Amino acid sequence: YHPRTGTVAARITWRAGRRDGAVTELFPRGRTALSGRHQDDQRAGTWTWFHADGSIRQRASYQHDRRDGVLVRTAGAIDVVSAGYADGARDGAYRERHPDGSLAVIGRYAGDRRSGVWWRCYHGQVLAEPAAGASAPPGVAVEEHWRDGQLDGAWLAYDRSGRVITRGQFAAGRRVGRWIRYRPDGAELAVDEYWP
Repeated sequence: YHPRTGTVAARITWRAGRRDGAVTELFPRGRTALSGRHQDDQRAGTWTWFHADGSIRQRASYQHDRRDGVLVRTAGAIDVVSAGYADGARDGAYRERHPDGSLAVIGRYAGDRRSGVWWRCYHGQVLAEPAAGASAPPGVAVEEHWRDGQLDGAWLAYDRSGRVITRGQFAAGRRVGRWIRYRPDGAELAVDEYWP
């Protein structure tokens, strides 16, 4: 029970001394705050968290008490975060969106570590999902390359029109080699050298 209102705070199904079946947590005024189910005392299936106004805040799938499938966090009608999970670890596509629905971050996880190309995007610029293997579309602010959870490979910063304004390289999470910053006309503005 909620201490202030005396209303029911949660409804949990028990069988043979274990949580097994529907679970619902409630806000003090009685609206659903969380809806899910247990199977043999472990979270299973889809769990949904709500805002006090009844709109969905987050959805996640579970198998054997571990996230498995897609986790989605929402703000109004916008899915602001979408992340794949397998056996409790982040695995697969990862997306964040700006409040207007445009893409903010695009990347992938493998075994709970960032992997491959990650893009951070300017607000309101990247509206559609780029094709796999595509080069950075206009509107990408930063392109990073990851391996085993560390920056490893090219690192590029772009202006809003898609021109490269900074170019560098990472190896095992450290800056290496020549890092070049460019003027708007494409001429080199500054060069920094990093040694392993």
